[in-house]
Amino acid sequence: MSGSTQPSTDRFPVPGSAGTMAESAASRLGETVRVLAFWGAILLPLAYVLALHESVAGQRVDLFLLLLALHVACILIGHGRAHNRSPPLGGGESR
Repeated sequence: MSGSTQPSTDRFPVPGSAGTMAESAASRLGETVRVLAFWGAILLPLAYVLALHESVAGQRVDLFLLLLALHVACILIGHGRAHNRSPPLGGGESR
């Protein structure tokens, strides 16, 4: 019978595409976390002034230690961020 139609493949997911989409989403999430950690490592030292002020007064030593631990975590997580950047648009080496 020439009147029979084959099911369209557009309605069915491509095998393996869900895994690829999940990997892509995980990759984007990982890069977002890495970027936030990179900038956190840069900006967190600004909060040291306030934390030290409270710590010297003897009121919030735990705040300073928590801030220090968070800063170390940001440094470790965001460490590879600067190495992943693309080369300058000129493409040539700077002298």
